[in-house]
Amino acid sequence: MAVNRYVSDYKLEEYVDAKGKIRTGYVYTGAPYRYTLGSDEAKRYLKRALIACIIGAVCFVAALIPSSDFMRKLYISLPFAFTAVPIVMLLDVIVTTLMAKEPMEHRIADRLNMRFPQTGVFWVIFAVSSLIGIFVCIIGLTDGSGEHISGDIVFTIFALIETLCSLYVFKQRKCVTAEKA
Repeated sequence: MAVNRYVSDYKLEEYVDAKGKIRTGYVYTGAPYRYTLGSDEAKRYLKRALIACIIGAVCFVAALIPSSDFMRKLYISLPFAFTAVPIVMLLDVIVTTLMAKEPMEHRIADRLNMRFPQTGVFWVIFAVSSLIGIFVCIIGLTDGSGEHISGDIVFTIFALIETLCSLYVFKQRKCVTAEKA
């Protein structure tokens, strides 16, 4: 609510609490927003996207556990490390939206409409670029040894699962939009 863009959507009200003190609170007076597809269907898509984000986050952490030669290569580790940012942002948007009351407030609808598609795109870009680096390293274009340790295989599997989760969430981006009621 601290953003100036949404200040006109709220009105300050004064009320007397149970102890007799005058308190100031805010009441939402802006236009109500609803899901484009309907509440039940959009929440079902959001819950699936939440599960995909959680699986992606678990795979991100699990890929970091084994000792991997791939994580020592900057063109693999850097995009892979940046996949954590969109995962956290998507988790924030999804959880906030699922916990919001219907009809939604303007700020929540804007977060859903603006942040969900953009972070989904960035998650796909980072995950796929890391996976491309892995495959370039696997086929031996960067090192002639052709031998990889078992940690590299585990890392590749978890990175692949995370990429599939990112593609699934990216696919859901048009199913969970909000509009004015």
